[in-house]
Amino acid sequence: MALTFAITAPLLAQLPPNHINDFTGTVRTQQGGTVNRTLVDPQGATVSNAHIELRWNYVSPGKQKPRRKTSLQVTTDGAGRFSASLAPGNWDVFAYSDGFAPTCTIVLVESGKTTAVDLRFPNYAPMALDKGARVRPSDNQPGHQP
Repeated sequence: MALTFAITAPLLAQLPPNHINDFTGTVRTQQGGTVNRTLVDPQGATVSNAHIELRWNYVSPGKQKPRRKTSLQVTTDGAGRFSASLAPGNWDVFAYSDGFAPTCTIVLVESGKTTAVDLRFPNYAPMALDKGARVRPSDNQPGHQP
């Protein structure tokens, strides 16, 4: 992908007289990639309205240069799906929702490609506290009886 640019008259006025020429050029930009997938619970059912946070991972192998701090948040749809367009490189993908233990994975986003991310909450949130600060099983844990 190429982006053509030109320096406008106000910028030219700020240049020394010997540099006032018609400045035009081409900048090569790197095409981004897409991350998408479905988030499921420990039994394999889709999870809607879950929070997905994607953060740039600075530990990128090879020739990938570190970028400034970057993150993006999306929410899964009614079928538990999410999608995001990202710059190429390694990204941390976090998923969290009430009642579940959070999960995280690292994905490599490649230019012009779609990367499928398998996300599964490993288990339900294990504990909840009551008034006496005693630990009791969470109400949404399988097999819990009030």
